[in-house]
Amino acid sequence: MQKTYPAVVFVSKYGRRMALAFALATALVLQIPAVMTQNAAWSLGGLLLAALVWGGVRVAVEVVEVVADTLLPR
Repeated sequence: MQKTYPAVVFVSKYGRRMALAFALATALVLQIPAVMTQNAAWSLGGLLLAALVWGGVRVAVEVVEVVADTLLPR
């Protein structure tokens, strides 16, 4: 019986879009305190954190893709 891994397939298919979506959501959420406090540091911090989130999720997606390509049968 062949095992299927739907989460690995999902991440392999949509992972790059998810990384971008998580980064955009992070940047957007951190714009709320920037607007409420009129402090530009929140905006800059939100953009920097969004870049880190994008990079971290992207690395995780690539690890899943490598595992899917090398270890899972086709």
